[in-house]
Amino acid sequence: RQFAVLPLDLFSSDGADEGAASAVSARPSTNEEQPAARDTAASSSSVVTEPVESGSASSPAQPAPTSSRCSSASEALSVEHVELVLLSPLQSALGSLGAEVAVDAVEPFSTAAANGYAVRLAYRGPQMLRSAVELAVRADGRVLAVEFYDMQEPDSQPGSAQADRSSVQPSGSSADDGAVSSGTAPTGAASGSAASPSPPAASRPSNDARFVSKPAALAEGGATAFAELHSRGWTVLPQTLSVDDQVLAAIRASAFEPIFNGQKGDGTPLRLQGRSWDWAPTLERELTRVLEENGLLRCTEGGDKVVNDCYALRSLACTSDDAEAALLGRQPPHSDAPVDERGVSAHDLPDGDVPLSVMLAVQEGTRLWFFPGGCVCGSSEGSFDGSGELLHLPVGKLLVWRGDVVHSGAGYAGEHLRVHAYVDPPYSIYKRPKGRTNLC
Repeated sequence: RQFAVLPLDLFSSDGADEGAASAVSARPSTNEEQPAARDTAASSSSVVTEPVESGSASSPAQPAPTSSRCSSASEALSVEHVELVLLSPLQSALGSLGAEVAVDAVEPFSTAAANGYAVRLAYRGPQMLRSAVELAVRADGRVLAVEFYDMQEPDSQPGSAQADRSSVQPSGSSADDGAVSSGTAPTGAASGSAASPSPPAASRPSNDARFVSKPAALAEGGATAFAELHSRGWTVLPQTLSVDDQVLAAIRASAFEPIFNGQKGDGTPLRLQGRSWDWAPTLERELTRVLEENGLLRCTEGGDKVVNDCYALRSLACTSDDAEAALLGRQPPHSDAPVDERGVSAHDLPDGDVPLSVMLAVQEGTRLWFFPGGCVCGSSEGSFDGSGELLHLPVGKLLVWRGDVVHSGAGYAGEHLRVHAYVDPPYSIYKRPKGRTNLC
């Protein structure tokens, strides 16, 4: 049906809430109400949860429950508030669907437009339910960012949740182009303007092993997307994804901020990233579907990779000549998956467990540089000798590459938009460091 009515007990049973609970349970469900509820639940881009009104239009307002979701913006947001007020109504339904969520950390978080909090959640369960959990937490307007990580069994958890809290980053860095933070940029900023926080510090060059293309292996592995991905290092999936005008307009309306490796030598930002609830969860679900259809999510010993940090990338013109811009404006070569905090190298993982990156073309002229030989692509200072392959991606096509493949975002002669996301294995396999890439 594409919607479901969940058996949630939204009000506690203590005396302070009995009036509200009675009023809700006594509220009749009329035929006139059902189409509106159906329309709201079937929305593909966003879900709006309206407060339940008790009684008829002429009835006096009921007193607010003691566990109110509405809090003063000046009050500090606590772990207890997120658990008892925001997530508690969902726990019963999540449990019946085989899901579990716990709050790991609540920390101050700022964007160019607002100050608030980032909430870090440990989650285990179906991927499709994460959007409902995030929406419940974002019901509190002070929450500006929500980060998920895979909940592990106690004997397999790599370090305590408490020790991982520092990985909630206050700002993003590059995507196609590098690593994106979990912070969600606020919506509503004009697409032609960019916020101006200081870009994150650049990652330092690394001697980590990188992937080297093996074209000869293609014949042995067959023509599947999996075989091409892990032989060449990247693949373009056969499906064509259609992004309608409404979603494209929502992407353009996102608030954009400068990203790592996205500046001219004088510090002028040329690459920016943006994200909003109006479109990102929808595309994350669609990317998940297409990747699953091509057999690119399943890990070698069970469990699935998860699509994370879906951001729009916007490039500004670096020169007026398009062919010259592709080379002149490209980034220093890098791979997206550096060695994690436990010393795990993505390059040493089995093919099915390697973290991935994806890019969806939503505008003509989308392109990305690849270096099949790894870091042998010019001097260590980041100047280029013209080596590398420039891949052109048609509109609607999804490009997938390994996290240890050396690549560079291309430059553009005019404003250009595309969508990037990471595809992460469970943390028990590899935990992608946020805000860092693996420079050559």
